[in-house]
Amino acid sequence: MIKVEVATRTLVTLVGLVLVCCAPPPRTPEAALAGRTAPALDAPPTAPVAGPLPSTLAAGAHYTCALQADRTMACWGENGSGQLGVGDSMERLTMTRVEGLEHVVGITAGGEHTCAWLEDGSAYCWGDNAWGQCGPSTAEAAGDREHPGRVDGLTDVVEMRSGEDFTCARRADGSVV
Repeated sequence: MIKVEVATRTLVTLVGLVLVCCAPPPRTPEAALAGRTAPALDAPPTAPVAGPLPSTLAAGAHYTCALQADRTMACWGENGSGQLGVGDSMERLTMTRVEGLEHVVGITAGGEHTCAWLEDGSAYCWGDNAWGQCGPSTAEAAGDREHPGRVDGLTDVVEMRSGEDFTCARRADGSVV
């Protein structure tokens, strides 16, 4: 028993020495900025982002969508429920633009449905809608939606998240639907 305690203390001491001896020296703010240059004077100013940053990639069960730099969307992968938003249910092995959506701020993907919210606070969803996950007014017309459709009554959206068969949205006032 005593040998175990001595061995344990020795091991702890050795580990502590390794951590102290091998830890990098602390960096000062000046050292962290060394070698960096200031942005060009003619560079456009960047606006501060309010709230969480939007997703630029969203992955569903067997497909992926990307928010493009021009604020449009492109999707690829399995498309059996129209979750790619391209007007049919054929799979795509390459990125295919989702037509009709511009000024996209963020995207989210569920199991087999996709949603996006735009700069004006409106929301659009498409794909599998068996449980009304594409919007409350669509529940009675459950079925696949192969094109983006506006979620009626949903305004001022600043964030959306999806699960297997549901979607939630947060409005600018903090309310969640």
